[in-house]
Amino acid sequence: MDTHTKKLVMASVFCAVAVVGSLFSFPVLGSKCAPIQHMVNILCGVLLGPWYAVGTAFCASLLRNIFGLGSILAFPGSMCGALLCGLAYKYSHSIIAALCGEVLGTGILGGLCAYPLAILFLGQNAGNIAFYAYIVPFLISTVAGAVISAVLLYNLQKVKKYKHFPYIGDIKNRKQKQHKRCEEEHKMEKKLMNKMEDMELENVAGGTHGEMVELHSAITPNPSGLGTHIPGLSEITKQSIIQKLKDKYGIEAHIDIGWLGLGIASENNTYKDIKTGKSLTHSEVMKRLGK
Repeated sequence: MDTHTKKLVMASVFCAVAVVGSLFSFPVLGSKCAPIQHMVNILCGVLLGPWYAVGTAFCASLLRNIFGLGSILAFPGSMCGALLCGLAYKYSHSIIAALCGEVLGTGILGGLCAYPLAILFLGQNAGNIAFYAYIVPFLISTVAGAVISAVLLYNLQKVKKYKHFPYIGDIKNRKQKQHKRCEEEHKMEKKLMNKMEDMELENVAGGTHGEMVELHSAITPNPSGLGTHIPGLSEITKQSIIQKLKDKYGIEAHIDIGWLGLGIASENNTYKDIKTGKSLTHSEVMKRLGK
């Protein structure tokens, strides 16, 4: 059974729970408050995602109206909270955020959307009812459902075999998996940057003044920058580097630091292993120097 089919099956089960659970309801200001519906909203939002949560809420509200278990207000009273709950959990992976999304979506948005529907379909007089009249009863219902779902979800996190719930995995480990994935991506990015830096060293045009500075820093303890930046002195520093590479490391080097030792109009540096006669790249020379 593929993931999509499993989601549909779970959504159907949750829809049935919401319809049957609406038998447990209490009237407040013309609306039927059913906390089980809001519990289902949160479970769907966390386990199935926002769009399945909205679809389940719509189907449950439709069936409740068909069977006479709810009013037209069931639609805004469930769908707004389901959407916000699912989106909040999708982007935060926090159960607290999902609970807040359900409470705000149902209590505030659902309560405000219920006002025009009550006037159009329930015969309520706009002069006798405030536009915020349904916020309080919706809040009462959704808070009760949020408490029930919070108990269920936090206990599900403690179940080691929670992975047997469909395809979703362990809620508790989602942040850990996401953090681990970010670390792996960071390592790959760092590795790629190092590789690109090595390639850049190999392909850079000219010997460049910068390469001589790197060699000077690797060979000379506590090097001074003056010897590589002052015309005249930089030529002396270059000859000193060439001699040290030859005597200590067995490397024959041709270093071109360009006009006035500033890297202007410089040619490619060349390096060769004296014993083998093999040509070396700048990065290979730096590795021999322990850098």
